[in-house]
Amino acid sequence: MELYPITNAELIKDTHRKMKIKLLNRGICMRVRTGSQAGSSPQIAVWNDNTKIWCCFGLYAPFWCSFGVDHPGNREQVNIICQTNMAREGYNRRHGALFAREKDSREIYLVHRGKIGGGRPNICKTGFWRHYQGESATTVYGYTEEKVAVIGSPSSSSFPKDMARFVHETARIKEVLANEYTAIDM
Repeated sequence: MELYPITNAELIKDTHRKMKIKLLNRGICMRVRTGSQAGSSPQIAVWNDNTKIWCCFGLYAPFWCSFGVDHPGNREQVNIICQTNMAREGYNRRHGALFAREKDSREIYLVHRGKIGGGRPNICKTGFWRHYQGESATTVYGYTEEKVAVIGSPSSSSFPKDMARFVHETARIKEVLANEYTAIDM
């Protein structure tokens, strides 16, 4: 499948809004601290019992989106498994995710570049692609082609399950990569 990045600010904003509505629907809001190597910050996480993931959308940075698999419950802090942060407009490869349109059907998909760092040894884009078992595609922007993981279409009723599949797959990959690194150290 060949996809073309969405660069129009209004279309990105509208598609992101649809994504939020799908992911926040029927969720349970909880106060949490999201954690990463850079530190932690207070957030409102939305847990979905059906998909077994939580998500946080930035209050002050609207295109900041984090996901995890630990039920927030009474935990003091939850770990971020992956993020789907994206540019507000244009094409910016520093961000891990973007919306892209399929050429023939014109369907818009949320895709991820495989950037899953987080500051831990061996957790990287190369490792992601070595172990990723989901659907992938190529994005084309000018003369640049890039392999991306296809998460799903925010307009599809299956999008929450598609997102959950990606988050759980990323959690699995991170665990495999962490174990590979530990095995090397022994």
